[in-house]
Amino acid sequence: QPQPQPQKPLSPSLVPKQLATPANESFAPKKVEKKVETITTMATQSSSSKSPSWLSKTSAPVKSSPVVASNIPQSTRIRFSGLSNGGGAKKTGKAAMLAWCQRITDGYKDVEITNFSSSFADGMAFIAMMHHYFPKKINLSEHNPSTQEKNFTVAFEVADKQGGVFPLLDVEDMVAMSRPDALSVMTYVSQIKKTIG
Repeated sequence: QPQPQPQKPLSPSLVPKQLATPANESFAPKKVEKKVETITTMATQSSSSKSPSWLSKTSAPVKSSPVVASNIPQSTRIRFSGLSNGGGAKKTGKAAMLAWCQRITDGYKDVEITNFSSSFADGMAFIAMMHHYFPKKINLSEHNPSTQEKNFTVAFEVADKQGGVFPLLDVEDMVAMSRPDALSVMTYVSQIKKTIG
């Protein structure tokens, strides 16, 4: 059998220019390398470039000025009339009601309100409260701790007819108890304050 003839290398003139690349050169297209280099350069410049002027203005620290009470509108100020003199927490409804009773009965003889039970047992507290609002309807000289039933009767009647406060308390019950029910008394007092206070 005839032996195969070895193939002769192609002449350089017959090899396409695209394939005629020197051995020490890469086959990667130069255009792609150039594009990659351009993108890398742009990214580096973008990261190292200065921030826009508008961004630097908005990000600047804002100086805060102290709040002065005179600069706050009167309508938005918080009223602290419900706070105790010692600057503590706001008084509860019961404490505020007791403080109101003490205020309107201050200076009245035989009246010292410290609670809603025994302080109202003789009726003088109610007499003082009604005299505060309707002085012409109450003759203080006719009332004292010994006229307990009369005190309740007159005070409840004046509160009802002059102030429109429904008599939630019963005179007989109040006379019969040495320590009236505090919740019942406070409920009636709250009606007085709400209606004529």
